[in-house]
Amino acid sequence: MHSPRCASSVSPVFEFVTTLSCLVPLLIACSSDSEPVSSDGDPSSSDEASTLDQLESLGLSTFADLLRNSSLLPFIEGPDPVTVLAPTNAAFASLGGWPFGATGFADQGAADELLSRLLVQGVSLDESVLRGFDSLPTVGGPLIVDVDPQTDELLLDSGRVAFVDTTEDQRTIYILNRVLTPPESTLNVLELEGLTVFRALLEFTGIASEIESGQFTVFAPTNAAFADLGQPALD
Repeated sequence: MHSPRCASSVSPVFEFVTTLSCLVPLLIACSSDSEPVSSDGDPSSSDEASTLDQLESLGLSTFADLLRNSSLLPFIEGPDPVTVLAPTNAAFASLGGWPFGATGFADQGAADELLSRLLVQGVSLDESVLRGFDSLPTVGGPLIVDVDPQTDELLLDSGRVAFVDTTEDQRTIYILNRVLTPPESTLNVLELEGLTVFRALLEFTGIASEIESGQFTVFAPTNAAFADLGQPALD
């Protein structure tokens, strides 16, 4: 009498469980090759340098520190392309105390106003393209774009571009030799440009307060131009 074959006693359910147990190690091995996931459920980007990392690697730590504590940080760390105008550490040092307080911490309001003029959101501008612009629309307003006819250096609001660094993920950083501070008052600009007679006339007539409280285009004659009128004309 022959003994029954083992195969005939194996149920279909047992065969399925056995097969599944063999596949589990393969599934685990395959899952280890997939992209790692961070604790918040998003794909990990630990192997991709952030804009702050890029700034730090270029020696722009002062600018990176200001951005790190700024409400404008999402403008540069999001998925969209971005163009950053980053002054050097030496350029910030030349400002003295501004935009830093006596304790060494940034005056965040002043820092954000400054930073808004140094960020262009939504586009990574190549230098060859930017050279064809007359103005550059930043988050904080337009900057004048020019080229030095003698040195062929790119100028942004008179700040010279020393170096341009572009990454594959569409982040372009222009390194500037000066900080593009927000516009000063009209009267201070007139004083710095030596247009003291015109400034004095604005203050004398009371128009100065109106100019400082709004947006105007000012045509200012030089002191020499006023001198050509003769003294009676100024009395």
